[in-house]
Amino acid sequence: MTWKTLFVLATIAASAFAEEFSNCTRPAGGFHNVTEINADGSFCTMLPPYGVNNVAINEACANSYCFDGKYTNSSTHLVGPSDFILSSHYVANTTNSYVQITGCIDSSKWGLSPTDEGGQMDSHGWKYTCSGYKKFLSLLEPATNTFCIRCCNGDNVDSDCNTTGSSTTAAAANPSSSTGSGSKGTSAGSRFSVSLESVAVAAVAVMAVAAF
Repeated sequence: MTWKTLFVLATIAASAFAEEFSNCTRPAGGFHNVTEINADGSFCTMLPPYGVNNVAINEACANSYCFDGKYTNSSTHLVGPSDFILSSHYVANTTNSYVQITGCIDSSKWGLSPTDEGGQMDSHGWKYTCSGYKKFLSLLEPATNTFCIRCCNGDNVDSDCNTTGSSTTAAAANPSSSTGSGSKGTSAGSRFSVSLESVAVAAVAVMAVAAF
């Protein structure tokens, strides 16, 4: 194994940190890509295009939709359907400097598959942000009718908003209970898909050891 080969592998690994792969069609009109969480419990979170069968492969084409009566459709905000969110729970952690919303959805109101285990849209893999915060992650799980969004500041943003696992369940990524009428319950256990970054970095490490 030559150093030239190792360099090529390292370059491939580094590119994995830039943006995750997606085969969806990006909207020609641009994105509403800024989420937000407010102290009054209003929020904007990422949703994939209406009616997709698989959230994960459409993460790159998500838009931010807002949920509360104070929002109106505009150049800065898109309003989500009023009957999509069944319940929501606001938490502010002043010690770790993060805020989050967890809750239950009626996935049928967005035409989502009831067997889809969902996906994660965040500030790492895509050009999405949370207003006023360094990092965020937003998870949507139609199969369990749950969602969550967390926005992080402070010294522990990488652990408080862990964006390295692109298929971690909402319950595992943002620990909090959420119940609501019509809910199928919150996620239990820890479904985890190894991220592209982890695979690429591990491959480079193995090759480097083999070279010696």
